[in-house]
Amino acid sequence: MYPGPVHTTRHNLGIGFARSIRPMITHYFCVPLVPQRLLVVFLVHTTVRSSTEVKS
Repeated sequence: MYPGPVHTTRHNLGIGFARSIRPMITHYFCVPLVPQRLLVVFLVHTTVRSSTEVKS
């Protein structure tokens, strides 16, 4: 049986979705070059610094 256009489209979308999400998963879980705590501290410092600059 020949798969219908809906099935083919769904299959292609699934492949595209898997291809786009795989690097994200790899980036977040397999390559933690910077520890998350360090990153959070850095983000907090930059946010606090920018908010104090705006006040003064």
